[in-house]
Amino acid sequence: MVNGASGVDLHSAAFDEIHVPVLIIAGQKDNVIPPPLVRFLYNRLRTGGVDATLQFVPGGHAPITLHVYQVVQKWLLPYGFHLYIST
Repeated sequence: MVNGASGVDLHSAAFDEIHVPVLIIAGQKDNVIPPPLVRFLYNRLRTGGVDATLQFVPGGHAPITLHVYQVVQKWLLPYGFHLYIST
């Protein structure tokens, strides 16, 4: 059994109940949710038929940087959404 941070069993999760695209952003050096676990979740989502995208960014678990906002903004554009960032 492989459990995520919430204790969800990723082998038997009900991925068929996810009907929206999913964006996973993870830090390349994250020691809270290590990249292998993130890749496992992404692969399970894709195998379960979920429209999932995985994007690794430099750094660890936090903070959310301008680069992360730019990744989200680029991902949202094909869906007709815009992310406005105020500095």
